Amino acid sequence: MLRFIGTAILSISALCALMVGLYEAGLLVLNFKRALLFVGSLRGKGRCRAQFTACHGRIQRVIRFRESRTYRFELKAPLRRGEMEAELLGEGGRSLMRLCAPRDSAQIDVRRGERYVLRFIFRQASGEFELSWNG
Repeated sequence: MLRFIGTAILSISALCALMVGLYEAGLLVLNFKRALLFVGSLRGKGRCRAQFTACHGRIQRVIRFRESRTYRFELKAPLRRGEMEAELLGEGGRSLMRLCAPRDSAQIDVRRGERYVLRFIFRQASGEFELSWNG
């Protein structure tokens, strides 16, 4: 019995380490939301988009840029109701940019290889969004 518990703890620890590694690499998206419907792609290179109904909460993922330069972010989010925003966080969770629906854009200087967190916040929102960025 003791051996089983030790194996279970080791397996859970390995799974947690794998999930943290995938999140830090930008391959795992964290969802803290509830919605009647949410369909989309949040892991694309240079673009995230989705359609949703009655969505409340937040989604976040890590992104790393290939080049140090100025990137232009553009949010297009025609909503039927509610509110939605996109936020880019830098070192220590410091907010570098916040874009609000239905349409907003910003330019920001980023450094190659640094860890940034892209967060989407929904408040009883229904509609769709597309966030794109380029150099």
